[in-house]
Parts: sequence; structure tokens; C-alpha cells
Amino acid sequence: MEFALDSSSAPGRVGCPDQYLCALSEIGEPAYDFPLTLLMLNLGVETGQVLLVVAVSLLLTGLHRIHGYSALVLARATPYAIGGLAAFWTIERSIGSFVA
Repeated sequence: MEFALDSSSAPGRVGCPDQYLCALSEIGEPAYDFPLTLLMLNLGVETGQVLLVVAVSLLLTGLHRIHGYSALVLARATPYAIGGLAAFWTIERSIGSFVA
């Protein structure tokens, strides 16, 4: 995968059309390895997310068996905490893309 060097790219990255391609080229990854490297990165991220969901599910199941009602409250609050954190990161990244 080749990319042209031009000055019309993203702010702060002169001549780089994609932040992942730039980061990979900066660490010395050859251009022909970009698709495989991005695939492995995405698979790693998805695997980490699945493992996190499994770990939280096991934790909540264990707490429910031990503490009953308090675990139920925690189980109901968890999606709100995750959603709040996701909203915070989305807003932070959105503002950061305009302020950068």
C-alpha cells in the first residue's frame, strides 16, 4: 500500500493521509505489511474487548451469588458507567479534533 506525500492531509501530519499509516511508517513497518498489521491490531482490540466483557460478566455473576441485591444494583449501574465513559471519550475526541 503506497501513499502520496502531499500537504493537504490531516492537520499536524504533513503528507500523511491516515494516522495509522503514519504511525506504522514512523516505527519502521514496511508498506506491504500495513494491511496485515492493521488486521492484527483490530483483532487484538476486539479480543481485548471480548475478554473485558467476559471478565465483568464473571465478576457480576460471582457478586450476585455472594451479595444478591447489591450485585443487582451494580449490574444495572455498569451499562450507565460504560455509556458515560464512552460519551466522555467521544466528546473529548470531538473537541480535540477541532482544537488541535
